[in-house]
Amino acid sequence: MTFRKFARLPSLGIVAAVVLAATSPVRAQTGEQASAPAAPPARAVVLGRVVDAATLAPLPGAQVRVSTVPGVAVADANGVFTVRDVPPGDHETMVSRIGYRSRVAVWRVGEQGLELEVQLEVEPLVMEAIKVQSRRFERRMNSSGATARGFDANELRSSSYPNAKEFVRARMGMVGVSCGAMAKPSDGPQDCVMVRGGPTRVCIIVDERPAFGGWFELELLNPQELFRVDVIGGGRAVQVYTTAFVAQLTARRQSPTPADVLSMIACPPR
Repeated sequence: MTFRKFARLPSLGIVAAVVLAATSPVRAQTGEQASAPAAPPARAVVLGRVVDAATLAPLPGAQVRVSTVPGVAVADANGVFTVRDVPPGDHETMVSRIGYRSRVAVWRVGEQGLELEVQLEVEPLVMEAIKVQSRRFERRMNSSGATARGFDANELRSSSYPNAKEFVRARMGMVGVSCGAMAKPSDGPQDCVMVRGGPTRVCIIVDERPAFGGWFELELLNPQELFRVDVIGGGRAVQVYTTAFVAQLTARRQSPTPADVLSMIACPPR
């Protein structure tokens, strides 16, 4: 795995630092001195950037997994990622992005944190398969009988919106409203949107399954980790594909389900 320290990005203004919790002073007690509570273990920050090994272009959407830290860090539009609360020591890590060879290495994190650049090499056959899959998605949208608008990985990865819900609502001009007579006990005040002059409960589908959590599930998704978002019928259905799911489809040589068929199956009319 290719790593090299990179110059601190002036736009970030981030300094990798150890976060230490203050400990209470030791207080004397009658007859003996109480021992101070143990200080919590130190935690550091890993700041890095993922780039193409040949061109050194940033790779937004790359995923970084550190074995000892929960969750996944996703590289932003500049290829920059941050992993927080990393205990000093050696950590097995994996950096991956669709179309590139995943890299596994052991990172040694000191008390002052770690800064590094990760270079990924293109996997030509996978990259070509992804291009074929992208063309399938375009044909899928063109064959839809309803009004449809699609957002591809490039638009999603360059987005500054904090989550998929904000991306979709902003890019489609969706205004959240009360569901009115359609309201369920679990609905929030703006769970429906205005479509063609009336409140509409949006059918949200993630990786070809109904998102039973509705908009809440989209709040949990970072635009950088998405491959595609299709909005059908002016906003009646939102179909979201994560990069990981599309990679599985590609590996199995499967095509995405047609947009109209998927909406009928996942969210049939009432």
